[in-house]
Parts: sequence; structure tokens; C-alpha cells
Amino acid sequence: YSMPTAWLENIGNEMAIVNVSVPNLPTGWNVTGEGIMLIAPNEVKGLPLLLQPAANWNSANIQLDIHIEHPTLGLTVYDMVVSESDNVLLSSPVHTGRTGEKVTIDLNTADGIESSLIELPSSRSNVTHNGVILHLIGIPAPVHQSSCSTDVGTLSELGINPLSMVWTSCTITANPDHDLVANAWIKSQSGDILSYEVIRISAGQNETTNLSVSNWDPNPGFVTVDVIIIDSNGIELYSKQTSHIARQSGWNVRLSNFEVNDDFIEFGVDRTNYQIMEGSICRVDISASEGDWSTSVMVDIYGGKYAPSETIDRPDEIEDASAVTAKVICNAPWDIDDNPSDDSMTVYASTKPLVSYSSGDIYWTLGVGAILVIIAYFGGVLNLNNSLKRETEKDDVNMSQAISRLPENNDVEMKIEPITEIKDEFEDISFEEESEEEVAEEEVTITEIEQEVVDIDDDTASGRLSALRREIQTDGGQNEQKDDIGRRMDSFFKNR
Repeated sequence: YSMPTAWLENIGNEMAIVNVSVPNLPTGWNVTGEGIMLIAPNEVKGLPLLLQPAANWNSANIQLDIHIEHPTLGLTVYDMVVSESDNVLLSSPVHTGRTGEKVTIDLNTADGIESSLIELPSSRSNVTHNGVILHLIGIPAPVHQSSCSTDVGTLSELGINPLSMVWTSCTITANPDHDLVANAWIKSQSGDILSYEVIRISAGQNETTNLSVSNWDPNPGFVTVDVIIIDSNGIELYSKQTSHIARQSGWNVRLSNFEVNDDFIEFGVDRTNYQIMEGSICRVDISASEGDWSTSVMVDIYGGKYAPSETIDRPDEIEDASAVTAKVICNAPWDIDDNPSDDSMTVYASTKPLVSYSSGDIYWTLGVGAILVIIAYFGGVLNLNNSLKRETEKDDVNMSQAISRLPENNDVEMKIEPITEIKDEFEDISFEEESEEEVAEEEVTITEIEQEVVDIDDDTASGRLSALRREIQTDGGQNEQKDDIGRRMDSFFKNR
């Protein structure tokens, strides 16, 4: 970086306001300090430009154009040649003061940044210091005194409403032997002249001057304000710069909803006239009333197509039924909206269940159960084939037992019929459940006929019942057969 050894001088009798720019910078070069300059009558000022060459610059000289534009005089273009040097300026090349005063010169050298004190000469002259040209103006002028108040308050309403106030009050005392003519003004960083006064004081006298601003309504952002007093010789009597925040009215953000349920924290933000909030940085701060838990969630107020809404996991630190507060906050200059009362909400957290299950718990339980069943099957604990085999063997044993109970008589015809469902004839018959166990398998009925074969043509249940009754009536001789028939009837009704 380097400042040019170039300066401007106001040889008129009015405050000069000019715009300084360098429009033809080569690719990769940068310049800072372009903009508005204020120059008092008889004042000499160095150009406040800081030039940085491109990284691939081959050290060859280049020529730049400096544009100086005055509202009345118009545009003036000056040529400036940029060349390589071992030492370059980091401070203004122009210094004005009383003869014998010392000023500070900052240089960027091969060994680093160096600062030197240079005494002002008794006249205006160019001085070479470490290979750098300086324009020094020493004036054998009388000494005048000036002091100003610097407390302008917080200015919290700056930008929200037009500002009219006394910005500063200055007391100026003239030299006992010389009259004083001075220029005092207040200017903003954008070059706006907020206040301007010409001060005339007789020798040995003093005067208090109020510098005021009227209906000042700057754009939102950080602004700097300079208070400057310079006498007719171009010597600065007072200079002070302060920084402030300019806000904006006509917009609002608010919390539209806020909920703390069993699993999540949900909130939404509404916005009004957010289109003017370019560059805004906003967040929602959430904190629990009990404990130290808090968090911040960034929200995009300006750039988002839809109003922001967010969901985050509810932390364990939030106790059941405890108060939780959320507040939407934006960094300055967007920290004060039209209705600050709707920026925050407080709700009470829901009560979590004593036992909660998530989908992951269910999947784990089913997975573990399936693994245990597979292990039991391959380990022999669970054997479906043996179970089916035992059922088949049991059916075979029941059939064998029934056949073995038949009498050994060659003239007896055996007819085995399965008992089918009784539906029509026995719909109005009900039986009480007296037995404690139900026979799982369907038993078969063995009908014995001695000497005489009883043929039943009717396949219905009533036909089979009549056959059994006739057999009982004709069989009166043997108690053992009666007992067998009785058991079969008991079995018949028991299974139905």
C-alpha cells in the first residue's frame, strides 16, 4: 500500500466539496479512500488515496488518471505516474502547522513500518525524507485556542426519526494580539455537510459556538461524523471523529409461534417490510428459566423466500413444565423494530412420558426376537417337525385303540364313519361346559353290529343317532358292550 505524493489546495473563500476517484485502475489493482473531500479556504490537503498494486506487477511504471469533480467547477483530470520505490508513504504527504511544530511521518520500508518526527519549516516547501517527497507548510501564525464538548448521547433514535439537535458546543479563544477567522463544520462519512459556521473573533476575545444538525436522517448502518475547526491560515484548531449507528423505522419482526413439546422445540418468525433489511443478521435466542441451558438459531429474514420457521431437538436440560423463553434479535442497525414487545414469547415445556419408545426401539426389539427364534430353531429347542410327527402318532394310537376294542367275531361287520358337523337338527340344543379339558383331535365312532348288519342309508346325523338307539335296545345281554356304547355316546356329544 502507498499514499500518493499529491494534494489539493482551496484558494477560494468558500468551503470546497469535491469528489475524488481513480476510474482506470489496471486489473488486480485496488484503491481505497475514494469519495468526498472537504477543503476549507486556504487549506491544503493530501489526496486520501491508498493504492495497492497487483500481485503480478512487473514493476514497470504505469499512468493513472485522478478525477476531481467540483459541483461548480466541474470535472478535472490529473495524470499520476506510479513507480516502484523501496520506501512508500502510509500517511499523508501534506502537513500544515505553526513553524517549529513536529509532525509524524509513517513509511513502509523494506525493514517494516517506520515512524519519524519531522519539524515544520518556517515557510511552505517540499522536503525529501528517506527518498519520499513531503509537502510541509510551516506558518509563523498566532496561536488560537479551541475546545468542544464531545458527549452527544446514545442517539438511539438516529435514523428512526429525523434528528435535530445541538451536536457540539465549542469555545474558541483568539490570540491576544491577532484577530481570528475560522471555519467550523460537521460532516458525515458520505460527505454530507450537517453544519457549517464561519467564526470571527476579535483579538483576546472568546466565543462559544453551537454546531447543530437539522432533520438528519441517514441510511441504516454505521456512520462517522467529523467536527473540524480550521483558521484562516489553514491551521487546524480542532478535529474530532465519532461513530454512531443509524437505524430505520417502518419494519418489524416478531415470533409468530413457539412450542416446546415432548421431542422438539418449534418456532416461527413473521416479518414486515423486510425488503429494506439488506445485510441484516438475525437469530432466535432460546433459554430455559431453570438451569443454564440456552441456544441460538440463526434465521434469514431478508434473503428467505418464506418467513423463517425452525425445529430443533428438545434437550434433556429442559425440565417438565418449566418456562422457556424465545426472543428474535437482529444485529445493529436492525436491533430496534417498530414493536419490540412482540419480539419474545414464553411457554411452558410439556411433560414427557415416564417411558417412551421410538421407532428405533421397536425395530431393535423385533430384530432381537427374530434372532432368538432362529437360534432356538437351529439349537433344537424349537422343532416344528417333531411336533407334527407327535400329532400324527397320536392319531394312529387313537385309531389302533378303537380297533382293538372291537369283539373278536367273524360275523361282525365294522363300519367306521367320521362324525360330521351337526347343523340343522341340533341347532336348539346347548350343552354346558362341564369338562376342564377339550380333546383337540376329532375322534371317530366305531359302530359294532353283531349277527345282523344295520345299514343306514341316511347320511344325516339323525340317522346315525337312530342306529345307535336301535343297537342299544337290541343289545341287552352284555354289560360290557353297553358300557362301550355309553362311552361312545358320551364322546359323541362331548365333541359337539
